[in-house]
Amino acid sequence: NEFIKLRFKTTNKYLLGCLFFFNKIFFKKDLALLAQNGINEFLMAINQKCKNPIKGVYLPFNYGEEVFFVNSICQELFKKFSKLTINHSFQNPWIKKTLKEKKKICEITLQKFLKINNENVNSMVFKDIQNDINNLSVRIIVSTSESLSPKKKPNFLREFEKFIKKEIDMSLQVLHEEKKDLSKIRRL
Repeated sequence: NEFIKLRFKTTNKYLLGCLFFFNKIFFKKDLALLAQNGINEFLMAINQKCKNPIKGVYLPFNYGEEVFFVNSICQELFKKFSKLTINHSFQNPWIKKTLKEKKKICEITLQKFLKINNENVNSMVFKDIQNDINNLSVRIIVSTSESLSPKKKPNFLREFEKFIKKEIDMSLQVLHEEKKDLSKIRRL
């Protein structure tokens, strides 16, 4: 299922420009990936093209009502694809595997990803698999080494998530291991 384009009847030139840019970025991309990561990729693309990029966390409402409108469309896509994923999950070979098999598959896939990206084998380490709210083991927990620069880390995690979705299963999510705050004052 490939994305072709969004169309909306309007005279608002800003909304038309926003839709045109969105269509340009996602033309012929996989609809399921668009539903899960579309708004994040769209916000990053906007920020790269902006004369005055937004610093900090990318949130749709920081970019105006046009981008927020596109965000609403992506959320609807996500809802539809989430229902399809949950309904078909019990036919999925990933669901039928044991936890031990799943962990081994994740470790092998991570090593393949690191090799393809010419990264040190210890720059990202598989830690665990956790269940989501539907009690499906789809949350892949990883940690990254200090050698991976903080600027590179978010994009690297997103790229790994795309890779693991293609290689193993579209329902998988990659999450970074939570780190304990080392500041005694903030932990009070």
